[in-house]
This record gives sequence, structure tokens and C-alpha cells, in this order.
Amino acid sequence: MTDYFTYEEYTANVATYSAKRLHGILACYDWNWKNKTMGPIFARVLREAAAARFEELAEYKREHAMGRKRAWIEGWQERRKRQAEEEDGIVELQPTGKGGVRRYVVARSNVEAAAQRADDNSVSRSNVS
Repeated sequence: MTDYFTYEEYTANVATYSAKRLHGILACYDWNWKNKTMGPIFARVLREAAAARFEELAEYKREHAMGRKRAWIEGWQERRKRQAEEEDGIVELQPTGKGGVRRYVVARSNVEAAAQRADDNSVSRSNVS
């Protein structure tokens, strides 16, 4: 197969590729080279880019491999935070009218602040009369 661009044009183009895109192209490199669907100049540029950006590609592979685990950890942290709020807060159940119940978790600090405001308002009203 012949190349469509020169070495310099391919180099400039491949330099703009993200690590994700370059990793995807390199994943198909052997198949394309073996089946002669890639020109020799482009193949050379890809080999050079893979060598030059080895650390960046390795970091992308590590991040990609940790994706699901990271999502699980973030979900676990969010669930634990919600559980801690429920344990520390006051849970109020409000009937919906059709036999169901909505569950509200009110942080204890908000309840205490509201109680303090209510006390302050009652004191100021008693002074007025």
C-alpha cells in the first residue's frame, strides 16, 4: 500500500493524537501491517510515536484498567457518606397519601439551628408584647 502523506505530515498529525486514540490505533497495528492496509511511512511514524510516548501510553493503560475499580470505590464512598449522614441525622417519614411514605433525612445540625431560630423568634415576640 502506498502512503497518502509525507513523513512530516504523518508526524505532525500523529503528534495531535490523544493517548486514547494512539492506544487504539496501536492496538490494531499488527493486524493492519500484516494485511497490508497500512503504508510503511505511517507504520514507521506509529512505531516512533509509541516509543516516544511510552510513559503517556502506559499511564493511559493504567488509568483505563482502574476505571471500573475507581467507579466502584467512588460509589462506595458516596454510599458510606450517605449512610453516615443518616446515622447522624434525623429521619422523618412523610405519608404520600396513597399508602406510601417519603423518607427525608435531616442533618442534626440543621435541626438544632432551626430549633435555635425558633427559640430566638419566640423570645423576640415575647419582648414586643
